Amino acid sequence: MPIRSCRGWSGTISRATSLGRRGSACARSSSAPESSGPTRSSGHGRGPTGSSPLIEIARIRRSLDRYAGFRDRCFTPAEQAYCDSRPNPAESYAGRFAGKEAVGKALGFGVARAFAWKEIEIVGRPKPSVKLYGRLAVAAERTGVGGIDLSMTHSRELAQAVAVATDA
Repeated sequence: MPIRSCRGWSGTISRATSLGRRGSACARSSSAPESSGPTRSSGHGRGPTGSSPLIEIARIRRSLDRYAGFRDRCFTPAEQAYCDSRPNPAESYAGRFAGKEAVGKALGFGVARAFAWKEIEIVGRPKPSVKLYGRLAVAAERTGVGGIDLSMTHSRELAQAVAVATDA
């Protein structure tokens, strides 16, 4: 699927969205069994790891409209307040959703099973930063993550985030 230029980049993707056919990833992840934790190595010279998911804004908009608990399952109160204050909240929610997915994948957790969406908080503007809580904070420390760099962008149809986790 070709992509229009999106603030300076372009390319092709095969199918890049974290929302599956059965609704939102947040809705699916809440009832899944726990996993054994992140798959990232113990941070001994492995170097940075990263992820760059692409999210369809229309799918986030539908999830916001259809699923009453979507906001509360996936976003902290501060993130909700920020997104709801924007002229097009779905774009901001999609960007933060992409950011959380990118961070989860960069940490080696992915977004299924034990992934807790609200353990990652995207804060700050214009340069977003990441706050980790709970199991993800413990896992990041245990695996030697020294920092997480995050960048988010969107077009009219798509939101993308790039997260890079670096060793301590």
